[in-house]
Amino acid sequence: MKLGFGLGLTKQQGGIVVAPDTWAAAIAALATTTKDWALDPTKSNRVWDDSARTVPMGSPPAQIAAIDSDSNVSGYLAQNSSTSFEPVWNGRSLQYDGLDDYLSNQAGLTSTIQSWLNGVSACTFCTKFRVTSLAAVNTLLNHSTTASATASMFMLNTTVAGEIALFMRRVSGDAAGVTFTTSGLSLQINTDYLLTFTCDYVNGPVNLRINGASANSGTFPGTSPSLGSTTASDSLATRMGRTLSNTNPASAYVGRTVGLSYLASAGQITTLEAAVNYSSLI
Repeated sequence: MKLGFGLGLTKQQGGIVVAPDTWAAAIAALATTTKDWALDPTKSNRVWDDSARTVPMGSPPAQIAAIDSDSNVSGYLAQNSSTSFEPVWNGRSLQYDGLDDYLSNQAGLTSTIQSWLNGVSACTFCTKFRVTSLAAVNTLLNHSTTASATASMFMLNTTVAGEIALFMRRVSGDAAGVTFTTSGLSLQINTDYLLTFTCDYVNGPVNLRINGASANSGTFPGTSPSLGSTTASDSLATRMGRTLSNTNPASAYVGRTVGLSYLASAGQITTLEAAVNYSSLI
């Protein structure tokens, strides 16, 4: 049945209401410093066939070697090894195979994403993902002061039990990261989830949201010695899809992902979640 769009009717007048994609406006308003970053795999002009970002990506599905930040500052994640490790871009998300896929900016690849958690009093992180297996730990993001997973400033995992696990440090010299989990969450495979995390390093509050609702909250720093702004060098390393020591490969689809170097307000979180959650993953 034709709806008569050729007669000058809008989609709303024709009986279809399509919500606007607020991504561009949200990122322009929220990513306001050189430390903020935003990855949008729905944009073909943000993904590349080579780590040097000189060869534009063709039509999906295709393996990608790099993805640019879509914020108002330059930054990117680029693969630094064999093409066999490249995740697959489907036009909406990046698919990690659970074996060896990853994107990274370590080993000399410069990116403002590396300084995300350097010298900040708070952070906000939001991503949309789905895991395709819970047979092992899936590492979605590992942000570290060194190439060692044991020095993680921020590591996001899903566990075999179907929970979310966050390992955090405020300073690289802390003896151990803080474990922040969603006990009993029971994530399901092949199901899209929206995750938002906020941490106030100076005052202590942390909150983890799943699908727009609080899943766990607490107080940082736990095992860390004291509260205060983060301290780390700019030579941080960030990897998506595996840890920096090449363990816990992700069996997952990951869509829009944003890292902000400040504590987003309730209104800003609503704006951020709507923008990140807009696009389906497959």
